[in-house]
Amino acid sequence: MALFLIEIEIFAMAAMKSGRKSRLQVIDTHGNVIHETDGQSLSSFDKYYFEKTFGPFEQYQTRLVS
Repeated sequence: MALFLIEIEIFAMAAMKSGRKSRLQVIDTHGNVIHETDGQSLSSFDKYYFEKTFGPFEQYQTRLVS
């Protein structure tokens, strides 16, 4: 019975992780990915910390990977 419950839990976790996922990559002038985040855009929180670390977000290219 315990083994069955473990198998059900593994299946449930796999089902939750499946599906189409988007990642936003921020690329520097040399073509290197310097930042990557889940979703299709940076949250205002992520953008704030990105700009504190790397400078203005507008200086970088972005690429959406699905």
